[in-house]
Amino acid sequence: MSGKPAARQGDMTQYGGPIVQGSAGVRIGAPTGVACSVCPGGMTSGNPVN
Repeated sequence: MSGKPAARQGDMTQYGGPIVQGSAGVRIGAPTGVACSVCPGGMTSGNPVN
């Protein structure tokens, strides 16, 4: 999902309801605001974890 929105307004949820509100500026794996570290074994941790 690198640099793409997690979901968009109008997308349907797993249970059929549409997403009606959100923040357009939230990106997964964007170059700014990323705070995580990779742990041994491939697990990630941090605050926030992405």
